[in-house]
Amino acid sequence: MSEINYKKELATIKKIAVTNGYSADMINSLLTKKRKKHAIGLSTSLLPADINNGRKWCKLPFFQKLSYKIGNLIPKDKYKVAFYTPHSLKKSLCKNKDTIEKTNLSGVYEVFCDCGASYVGQTGRDFTTRMKEHKKCKENGDETSMEAKHLLNSGHDCEFDPVILHVADKGRKLDALEQIEINRRKKSNKPLLNELLYYTSSPLLSIDFH
Repeated sequence: MSEINYKKELATIKKIAVTNGYSADMINSLLTKKRKKHAIGLSTSLLPADINNGRKWCKLPFFQKLSYKIGNLIPKDKYKVAFYTPHSLKKSLCKNKDTIEKTNLSGVYEVFCDCGASYVGQTGRDFTTRMKEHKKCKENGDETSMEAKHLLNSGHDCEFDPVILHVADKGRKLDALEQIEINRRKKSNKPLLNELLYYTSSPLLSIDFH
């Protein structure tokens, strides 16, 4: 890398560091340490342990006073302690995967009426979309949704804020998880709005899918 490109790259790194709350001085300090290490490597054939009078490096995460206390317990004649921060610049800048909210996934859910009864259902799409469908059925007087049917006939209300019981893709496992949750509530005599109950003697009921 040419000197001009080197300076441009260094300026870019400093700018990124300052934007994320780090100081340019910290970058300069790291650069100085790197240069020193490189210079030592060019000027000697000794191993790191030889340079430090036979001591080996011991790397510890830095958590303020606790790290110093732990460091003091390490034999100084055998090890040289170096601290590092778990929250590095790389971790702050590199986020390869976005966090996915559970409401944007599919699975088995439970919604509660203000009377205390609940409805257990499944969706192969995201939970948010399914809740919008329940709500729309209520608004349009559509009784194809069991939850909406109960609300329309009773005059009760529902927040349509689902409790997510399981996250799963559409398929046989999703069907089984829904059946298990329905059966659990039926057996515990909890007020449930579901009309149909499948495979009450199925061995799937003994499996814990959590």
